[in-house]
Amino acid sequence: MMLFSTICYKLPVYGWIAPDMFEGRFAVVPLIIVNYFGHAQAIGIVGSALNRFTAVFSPHRHRDYWWKASHVTIFTCIMWILPIFAVIPLFFAEFTVVKNNVTNGVNFHAKDINFQRAYFISIAALDGLVVNTFVGALYLSIFFRIQNHVHIRRPHELALRLATSAFIIFTCYLFLGVCSLLSALAPESKIWMYRSFWFIVNDVLCSTNAPVLLALNKPIRKKMLKTMGFHIQSTQKSSLLL
Repeated sequence: MMLFSTICYKLPVYGWIAPDMFEGRFAVVPLIIVNYFGHAQAIGIVGSALNRFTAVFSPHRHRDYWWKASHVTIFTCIMWILPIFAVIPLFFAEFTVVKNNVTNGVNFHAKDINFQRAYFISIAALDGLVVNTFVGALYLSIFFRIQNHVHIRRPHELALRLATSAFIIFTCYLFLGVCSLLSALAPESKIWMYRSFWFIVNDVLCSTNAPVLLALNKPIRKKMLKTMGFHIQSTQKSSLLL
């Protein structure tokens, strides 16, 4: 997501890519790519929350049933197919490249201002309300389960990991919704600024959530280090969180 948003938005908006690269019919391409991968990322985050939900509520069937290979394949297909419906409306609107005198770059806008506002307000509702509400409900139910279930291993470690990850996701998606709303309602001269904020927050989401899980989750950390060629020797247990 960070790579595609950099190529399709950040570089053009700040004048680091030739302005004629996305002219004419290609003016809609950056918005299609960014919104497609943005929604795929959101579905992936929902899937991550569902993974933790089943791990806590159904630990015995977590790997052997809920997240077996066939189910993971189905979820992966959903993650890459469902975002197509979010970008279909963009194919029915005409977009143009607008010169940005502040950054000496270009912006991409729909010629129909009503479509521009309706689409980005819908994105704001999806990011700030739907995704946050669903993921938040999953995390809250997990927290209550941890507090009331005595058979969960290392509950304090699990609570710390989930709280950190949930805070990052909730805060970032709340700001993503606000930025989408502001970019929908702002005049053309300021849209680039709110979209830039959107991408900054999205980059924070992409670059922090995974390292938090990697640092605080021992199985994930061991698998990642093994993939990188490192071998972990068994040591005595300590009081530190793994």
